[in-house]
Amino acid sequence: MRPSPAPLALALSLALGCAPASPFEGPGYDPERGLLTDAPGPFLAVVTEATVAEGQRGPFGDRAEDIEAELIRAPGLVGASLRGELLGDARWTLSVWEDGAALGRFVGGEAHARAIQDADALTDEVRTARWELGRAEVPPDWDEALERLEAEGGGY
Repeated sequence: MRPSPAPLALALSLALGCAPASPFEGPGYDPERGLLTDAPGPFLAVVTEATVAEGQRGPFGDRAEDIEAELIRAPGLVGASLRGELLGDARWTLSVWEDGAALGRFVGGEAHARAIQDADALTDEVRTARWELGRAEVPPDWDEALERLEAEGGGY
């Protein structure tokens, strides 16, 4: 019979695979009340994965904070959830928009444009996937979003 792993080793192995997500919320969605927007849909869901380059956690985190500040004020945002590996370098964003025009305005915003410009230096890889969803599908499920990212995700 093999001895069981030490508690620290077990905790470390669990943390390596752990990627908690923030609640899905935003100006058009409240976790307790559901959809708050009057937009009829269909909505546009976007999942993005970024793998932070070695030695770039600080600068990447600075850009991510700037984007989050712009995201929560973005006209047409329904809601979003952020996810990240506790001890790894992968970070994800799952957002839902009233339409493609609202997403386009956010992507063209100052913070997001600056992050895209710096992506080659701050990340090893960035992938994204988009799909439409109806009112009853908000908020999207993280498992489904990650499956779509794996199947359809393109880099930029």
